[in-house]
Amino acid sequence: MTISMQLKIDNITYGEVSAKRCGRITMEDRFQAIADFDGKQQQFYFGVFDGHGGSYVSKLLREQLHYRLKNNQFFNVDIEQAILESFNQMNIDILKQQHLLMKDGGSTALCVINVGKELFVINVGDSACVLIDKDFQITKLNQEHKPDRVDESKRIIDNHGFVLTIKNQARINGELAVSRSFGDPKYVEHGLTAIPEITKLQLTENSKYLILATDGFWDVITIQTLQNLLMNWENFKEKEGLSQYLLESAQKQQTNYKKDNMTIIVIDLIIYFNKLQ
Repeated sequence: MTISMQLKIDNITYGEVSAKRCGRITMEDRFQAIADFDGKQQQFYFGVFDGHGGSYVSKLLREQLHYRLKNNQFFNVDIEQAILESFNQMNIDILKQQHLLMKDGGSTALCVINVGKELFVINVGDSACVLIDKDFQITKLNQEHKPDRVDESKRIIDNHGFVLTIKNQARINGELAVSRSFGDPKYVEHGLTAIPEITKLQLTENSKYLILATDGFWDVITIQTLQNLLMNWENFKEKEGLSQYLLESAQKQQTNYKKDNMTIIVIDLIIYFNKLQ
């Protein structure tokens, strides 16, 4: 079953989110969507959190990470510094809680926040964010944190870990398939980190959609396939919402493995900036 919901403010639909458990036993993805982050309808915050080894960490990120960011002393002065500090402190506290509760597991985090038309894409892990313009040209806005990425692999090896590829997937010590995540205490001493990479860019009048999705979606949907799906939806206006249409399309893709959890957030930037203010 696909869970979908419209994202609205002042009864105007500016986006949608859809999530599906797919072939996994449990749904470990979580998300957060706040259109009115500053109380003035001029700032948004969206995040997708892909848990592994349980949903304990992804749930904490959904519930607490945005509060930590907004309450950081640098939030209204230097947002990049606020991001780095709040993400670091969040991970420290998660690791402390996991130690006390004897819990393992972890979660990736992909968040976006704007300051006017300036967009900050904040990534820890292997989810991905793309920007689509009015001509359906797609720009990928972050790099995934995989253990076989050259700089990520070096950090792991420098911290006395190793990278082993199993069934075409690189893993820290042959186990964890991401090189940055929250939690996962077992791998911290071997170079795992929750320090985010931040991409900053300027949105323009040509910016149409912003899409965030966990890696389960990108496992089966290429950029070219996404472009074709977006153009098809725009031309024929399928009856379901865009996020649901994309997720159902991903679910229909044939694979020789059970699909991962999928969560996708679609933001219509034209509506958000032109009709909500």
